[in-house]
Amino acid sequence: MRVVVFSTFVLSLATTALASDGITDLQTMTAFLTDAALQIWSTQITNGTAAYNGPVTPTMDLIANISAQVNASKASLEADQNAFTNGQTGAVETTYLSYIDTIPTFAQAIESQGRTWHDEMNAPVFANLQSLGAAIQAYGSSLRRVQLISQTSMIRTIRAVSAVSNAQRSWGRPFNYPGKRSVIRNGLRGGAQRV
Repeated sequence: MRVVVFSTFVLSLATTALASDGITDLQTMTAFLTDAALQIWSTQITNGTAAYNGPVTPTMDLIANISAQVNASKASLEADQNAFTNGQTGAVETTYLSYIDTIPTFAQAIESQGRTWHDEMNAPVFANLQSLGAAIQAYGSSLRRVQLISQTSMIRTIRAVSAVSNAQRSWGRPFNYPGKRSVIRNGLRGGAQRV
């Protein structure tokens, strides 16, 4: 019951503007990404029925909402860095790492959904994933430029964008056909051999 109430609350935050405090923005985005991944996984487990016990938002809308949140937080950073950090510059990186570490899990859920039969059209999801990858990269670059995150955090950002790109590939087929599976052989995607 708690998950449903919390999930509904977090999903309703997606369309509202984020706070001007960067730490609050990052915490909100982390909660939304976690909840969105939970929603996607739970609808896949039950073959598309709403075992999630909450409002099921279309995948393209979930991705668009996340992109909007990332872009709003980036705009908040660029508008007033002092208000964004709220005097807690060290806490920004810690919270950012929590946020950036949730993206691969979300991307795996999206990728898994794209590889199975689904009702949604592929093109809007594909386009929104492309926008999300660009938004995540731009946000991380902006935070790095003002030295709120370290180079290590930027490496995690690149990995997160790569996970979104892998998810995007599974939505690249026409109409709503499932995408190609990314086979992992010898520890590498696509079956590439180590030399």
